[in-house]
Order: sequence, then C-alpha cells, then structure tokens
Amino acid sequence: NSRVLIIFFSKLTHLSIFLPAHLQTYLFAYLSDRSRVAAAILTVGDYELQVSLSEAVCRLTPRRDREQRANHWFPTSDISSAFCDIRDADFEVDCRRFLNFINCYQGDERRVYTFPCLRALLGSTQLLPPKDEKLDEFWIDFNLGSGCVSFFVDDPQGFLWVSIHVPKEEVECSSIQLTADGCTGAEAVLQLTTANPIMHHNIRGQTLELSFKGEYHRELEEAVGRVLNVPEKLSHTHTHTHTHTHTHTRTHAHTHTHTHTHTHTHTHTHTHTHTHTRTHTHTHTHTHAHTHTHTHTHTYTH
Repeated sequence: NSRVLIIFFSKLTHLSIFLPAHLQTYLFAYLSDRSRVAAAILTVGDYELQVSLSEAVCRLTPRRDREQRANHWFPTSDISSAFCDIRDADFEVDCRRFLNFINCYQGDERRVYTFPCLRALLGSTQLLPPKDEKLDEFWIDFNLGSGCVSFFVDDPQGFLWVSIHVPKEEVECSSIQLTADGCTGAEAVLQLTTANPIMHHNIRGQTLELSFKGEYHRELEEAVGRVLNVPEKLSHTHTHTHTHTHTHTRTHAHTHTHTHTHTHTHTHTHTHTHTHTRTHTHTHTHTHAHTHTHTHTHTYTH
C-alpha cells in the first residue's frame, strides 16, 4: 500500500500544480485514508482530481472487496453500484461514466458540470478529441473546486491525451450564443476570451469557442456563472416578416399592405436590450365616377 501511495503522490504532483493551495493540501491529507478518499471524490470539485482519487481507491482495494467497502464509503447504493462497475481494463472510459453519473446525481449540489462538446476552436484552429474508439463523446468539464474549464484533446505528437485548463483568473469575458438553423438544430456556443494566449503545441490563441447542443444552454449558463464568475452574454436573433394583401372588386378597390418586422436582440451581462421596429404602411385610394356633368375624385394617402 505504501508503494502504491508513493506512485500516486508522484503522479498527482503534476496534477496538483493546476490546483489552488487549499486543494493541494486537501489532496495529500486525504490520500492516506481510503474512506476519506472515496468521500472526497464527491466533493473535491475537479474532474481530473476525481479521476486520480478514483484510481487510488481502485488500486488500493482488491476487486473482491470493492462492493462491500463501497457500501460504507458512499452515501447511496446507486453510487456504490456505479463505482463497482469500473473495470480495471477499461478504467478511463468506465471512470468517466461513473464520475459523470455521480456529478449529475448531486443535482444543485454538484461541483463538476460536464457536457458533450460538438466542436472546439482555439482561435481559428479546431481542437480534436482524444483518439479512442471507446470514447463516446468529447467531454468538457467545468470545475467549481479548482475554478477552471478543462478537457482532453488529441496529441498528434504522442500517445497520451493532453489536457487543456482555462482557469477563471485568466478569463476576461465569456459569451453564450444560442443559434439555430434547419440542418443541425439549435446550438449553444460558448466563447471565452483569455488575458493570455492558450498554448497547445504550436497553436496559440486567446479565444476559445466551444459548441454544444442547444438543449444544454440553461445548464451551461449555470456552469459558467458558478465556475468562472465572469460577465456573460446570451444572444438570440429572430426575424419575422408578415405581408397581407386584400383586394375587393366592386366599384372601388382597397389594397392594404402590412409589413411587420420584429428584431429582438438580448444581451446579458446580465443586461437585457430589446429593440422593436414596427413599420405600418396603409394606402387607401377611393375613386367614384358619376355620369353627370361633374366628377368627384377623392384621394387619401396616409
């Protein structure tokens, strides 16, 4: 057990440089007690640290003993069962499922928000998810405990995954735009602007754009607000145009054309700006001709 702890202390030292001082202390103090380590998985608030703590518990506990011990470590049988579903041979994939489950299970008390990403752009360069046939989604984690956005990307120059961390201290502003088209459906696009460039190999940029399915935009707003604590904007654009034409054929004709254009622009910082533009054009022309010696022509234009 002491040898395993030494290995993990060495491994976690690299991870700990991304953590605030109080979380570093939290990490090493709790590693010596498996029950505390298991409890910390639920509360530590950083996905990568959750993975390392989960791996520590798995390595320190023989598989035959995990079910019995898990029932004491975790508060519900659902969480215990999910932990016991982690297979050593597929640890990364199974641990992702376990952590996604327990983080979502905690509802409003969760300290890590995770969403599947459609695409990620650093500046104008697309970042690719790790190449793993068992990996079903490109996951983005919003970590309340460490106060950062983190995710893994493909490393074209190596065999390991590379993680990108965006600490809240580096984020100058964020915006969430809800877009829609007839082909791909609604998308929630999060854009983060950082004070200093984000580096990934020879790629650098100060703008990170992350796109998600539109169904996540409410939770995404909550995650950004809680984790980054920076002003955010939400933008919606809708345009409606209606044209009505009525023609009546008797001795007079009426033509009415109504054009209504509504443009709504909402900007949250949290500030709401509503702009309504209405244009009404009414043209009425009445002409009456009588076969007497006089003619009356009345024209009204509004």
